Amino acid sequence: MIEYEELRNDIDHYLIILFEYHKVSIYLKLKG
Repeated sequence: MIEYEELRNDIDHYLIILFEYHKVSIYLKLKG
C-alpha cells in the first residue's frame, strides 16, 4: 500500500512537470 502511495506521488509529480513544460513551450511558441 505504501509503495502504491509513493508511485502515485511520483506520477503526480511527473504530470506537474509535464504540464509546466507544456506551458513553457506554448509560451515560447507564441513569443517567437
